[in-house]
Amino acid sequence: MMRYLLVEWLHSLEDEPTKLYSELDDERWERRKVELYRDGRIGFASAKGRSGTTRLSIEPLPILEEIASDPQFRPMEISQEAFEQVWRDSVLTRRGPNPTTSDNPGSRGTNTDSCQVSKRCHAKTGEPVRLATGNNADA
Repeated sequence: MMRYLLVEWLHSLEDEPTKLYSELDDERWERRKVELYRDGRIGFASAKGRSGTTRLSIEPLPILEEIASDPQFRPMEISQEAFEQVWRDSVLTRRGPNPTTSDNPGSRGTNTDSCQVSKRCHAKTGEPVRLATGNNADA
């Protein structure tokens, strides 16, 4: 059963997203992701492609309670319909940078985005801190 997650990231960094929407499989691996930025930019990622710097996590996301234990994050489960609306709006309008196809469509991406939610990187510097548990709507 897929789960859908919205994480609000409370910060003042201009180059980082403020909202992260994720579609998670039964093992909490991201299948699709949308990132919304304060300035209106949008990034998205799936196994079929991505835009901007948005990538799928390289490991399963933690449970809501673990994410919520960090005060800079406000996670909540959302409905499939809510996720699909954000996905369609983001991918179809392509308001982010030009979408690109990853070199390895089966890859899970890089740690750049996942460290934010899994608390592996410092919130301001993006440096690792510690270990913790295409071009269309089908992208």
